[in-house]
Amino acid sequence: MPRILRERLREPPGLGHHRKLEPDDIARSPELAILEAVDATLETAVAAVIAANPALVGPDPFEAAFDDDPAPTPRLFAADAIVYLTHALRSAIDRYQCAARWPTSQGDDQDDA
Repeated sequence: MPRILRERLREPPGLGHHRKLEPDDIARSPELAILEAVDATLETAVAAVIAANPALVGPDPFEAAFDDDPAPTPRLFAADAIVYLTHALRSAIDRYQCAARWPTSQGDDQDDA
């Protein structure tokens, strides 16, 4: 993974720019409640994976193959993938939450079908 992308992923994702869920939001789009819980769980999981693999926050561990340091382990590759893919999933959840709160052209969030 390119160094710039890795550094961006180490920062707090900046997700959650949406406002706090209100009962009216959940009444209109009940799935937002579980998506909020999934997002919080993913945030905690990434923090735990990074804590268990501190090499993810240091110099790029995948450049170690060219240094004197030992090569990255399969666990480190898997941890890096978890961080990367979780960021993508959290971004998708954030986009969905924003879209679900955006009024439709009829002025209602729900499909009548």
